[in-house]
Amino acid sequence: MRHARLRLAGTPLPGCRGDWVPPVSTGGTRRVQLSPVDLRPPPRVVQPERQLMAAVLVDAVATWRRNCRPRDLQAKRRLAEVVGWLEDPDASWPFSFMRICAELELDAARIRRMLR
Repeated sequence: MRHARLRLAGTPLPGCRGDWVPPVSTGGTRRVQLSPVDLRPPPRVVQPERQLMAAVLVDAVATWRRNCRPRDLQAKRRLAEVVGWLEDPDASWPFSFMRICAELELDAARIRRMLR
């Protein structure tokens, strides 16, 4: 724990200098426990819809990675489904790739390039 010397603000005690703290009965100086101050702005509140959109995108990328070299017909189908979703330019439905990238402020073209 960090401690700091307590400096009294306001009027000093009679007969004391303004920046001096009189010793307590134990003979030491008064100490105050300081708590850390977070100067960063508060984080943006993540809404459940945005969390779900991020989860859909993460699942699609994970499915692509697992099946990028398909060994059987089921893996080929999964890969085709994910690639079709990633390449679809339609943004009319809420969980389309383009809408998710727009909502999460991600570059869709860059994600596509990284997955090729």
